[in-house]
Amino acid sequence: MKIVFALLMVASCALSVFGQAKAASQPFTLSLGVEGEFINGHEPTEGSHVVKAGSRIFIRITKTNTSNHKMGCGTVSNSMTALDPSYEYDVRRSSGDPASKHVLNHMELGSRDFQGLGCEFKPGESSTSGGNEITRLYDLRQPGEYTIQVSQAVSDKPNAEVVKSNTITVTVTDDDSVIEKATPPFRLRIDAYSAGTAADHLVVKAGAEVGIDIVKTNTSKHEEDCVAIHNNMTGLDDKYQYDVRDSSGNPVDKRRIERPEPFMIMPPGSCTLKPGESQASGGNTITRLFNLSRPGNFTIQVSQPVSDNPKDGVVKSNTITVTVTE
Repeated sequence: MKIVFALLMVASCALSVFGQAKAASQPFTLSLGVEGEFINGHEPTEGSHVVKAGSRIFIRITKTNTSNHKMGCGTVSNSMTALDPSYEYDVRRSSGDPASKHVLNHMELGSRDFQGLGCEFKPGESSTSGGNEITRLYDLRQPGEYTIQVSQAVSDKPNAEVVKSNTITVTVTDDDSVIEKATPPFRLRIDAYSAGTAADHLVVKAGAEVGIDIVKTNTSKHEEDCVAIHNNMTGLDDKYQYDVRDSSGNPVDKRRIERPEPFMIMPPGSCTLKPGESQASGGNTITRLFNLSRPGNFTIQVSQPVSDNPKDGVVKSNTITVTVTE
C-alpha cells in the first residue's frame, strides 16, 4: 500500500512539474477584462460585470510577452464583428452551451483597422487590445450569466500550442436594483494631453509635459461631490490616487518637488453633480510628479474611494497609455 501511495505521489509531482514547465514555455499570457462604456443609459464602472439587458459590452485583452525575445504588439479591429480577429472567442451561457451569434453576412469582407503596425514589445512588456465589442457578434441580450474566454495560437503552424486567457463572467439583467447595487455611484474616465493633443494613447517626445483630464460622471440616483482639490506642490487633484507604471508593470519613480506651483491654487468651493451629470478635473500635470523622461510605454490609471468607508470599495478609471520616444 505504501509503495502504491509513493508511486502516486511521484506521478503527481511529475505532472505538476510538467504543467509548470509547459506554462513557463508559453511565449505570452493573455488577461481578459471588461471595459466600462456608456450603455443604454447606464454608465457602469470600469470592470463592471453586471450590465443591463441589451447593453453593448466591450472587453479588453492584455497580452504579456513572457518569452526571451521581442514580439509584435500591433492590434487589429474587424469592421464587421468589432472584434480583434487575432484571437478566438469562447462565449457560453451558464449551462455551458455556446452563446448564439448574430447573423453577420460575409464577415470575411469586413475591413481591418491595424493599429501599432510595426510595434514591438520586449520580454516582460504588455500590449492591450481594447474596444472589442463582444455583443456585436454574440447575442447576450437574454438575462443570465455568460462566460467569456479568448485564446490565441503561439504560431501559424498546424497543431500549434494555444494560449488561453482567464475566464470572466458577465451577468445580464433586467433588474435595475441589481445593477445599482453592483455599480458604484460614479464613473471615472481619463485622457492624456500634451501640446494641444488629447488621446487615450498619446505619443510624445522625451521631456514633453504630459497632463491628464479626469472626468467624473454621477451614475447614481443622488447628488455626488465634484469639488477639485489641487495640491500646490504636485499640481494634481488630491481627491484621486494616481497609478503610473512602466511597460514591465513597475511603479514609475516620483520626482522630488521642492517648490510649489507658480500659480495660485484656488481653495475648494462647492460643487455637486446631479444624476447623469459629469465634471472634468483638468490641469493635472502628471509629469510634474512622475518621471516619464525615458523612452518607453507608460500606463496611467486614477482611482477614488467610493466613500470614507473602505468597505464601499474604490472606483478605478480606464487605463491609458503614454508612449515616450527619443
